[in-house]
Amino acid sequence: MRMIYILLMSIFAINLYAAKEIKIDEECVYLDELTADHIVHKAVTCGFKAGESRYYSKEVITSYLKEEGIKATVLNDVKVTRVGENVSYEQIYNAVIDSFAAAYPDIRVEVTNVSIPKDILSSSTGDFKVTVDTSKFGSTFVEIENDNKKVTSYVHVRAFKKGYVASDKIAKDEDISGKVILEDIDITTIRGRLITDATELVAARTIPKGRVISSELVGQKPSARKGEHVKLILSSGYIVLETIGILQENAFVGKGILVKSKDTDKIISAVYVGNGVAKASY
Repeated sequence: MRMIYILLMSIFAINLYAAKEIKIDEECVYLDELTADHIVHKAVTCGFKAGESRYYSKEVITSYLKEEGIKATVLNDVKVTRVGENVSYEQIYNAVIDSFAAAYPDIRVEVTNVSIPKDILSSSTGDFKVTVDTSKFGSTFVEIENDNKKVTSYVHVRAFKKGYVASDKIAKDEDISGKVILEDIDITTIRGRLITDATELVAARTIPKGRVISSELVGQKPSARKGEHVKLILSSGYIVLETIGILQENAFVGKGILVKSKDTDKIISAVYVGNGVAKASY
């Protein structure tokens, strides 16, 4: 059927009127768009960028028709423009949200103060790329790039994460687990790492009520505290002695500790092994 159509078109000359200017949504322009809707739908030129215009002379369009075996008279040169629109607030906003969600699955972000670039276009197919700096919260940059241009925009990102807040005043060295509550916390400008597990932690200094608990405010709960009595085991070769020692600092299992011998008042460097026992070699 198509061969018959082409043959008939070759026998009879057709007068075609092509509009002086047409607009397209895709990256290609087709023969029927340059001529008439009953002509074969075949791409003749591709690679149009959003907002780009190209001109086709009557002679060029005629040559495209001849390639299809169609004899016709083209009346006008044609200007073809690919439709383009400025990248929108929503497009940048969604790109920032998606990028931070991928980088920090346990954090919720809010995006404000989106700076919209005025000189970069996208087509209806969205042929542009957005790169977001997710290395920090607060003011950060967004790079928007299409086929022929790259611009930098800026946004402000607030970040929220579940963490602990002091429900009452916590004294230095006090166990924090009974005096904290879990809340949704704005961590945009918080210094230190947000604490999400309050077990086995004590206050490194006095923490006022309402303060967000970050890593710089707490320390590991000691296995034994300064001033406590421990069994001090002293060994030298085959000789092993046991005595009572007094911890000179907070002790942690497997860590070095200074212990004062109750018998000699001598300060000895030992290792706290747990269960009220410290061992030293001499």
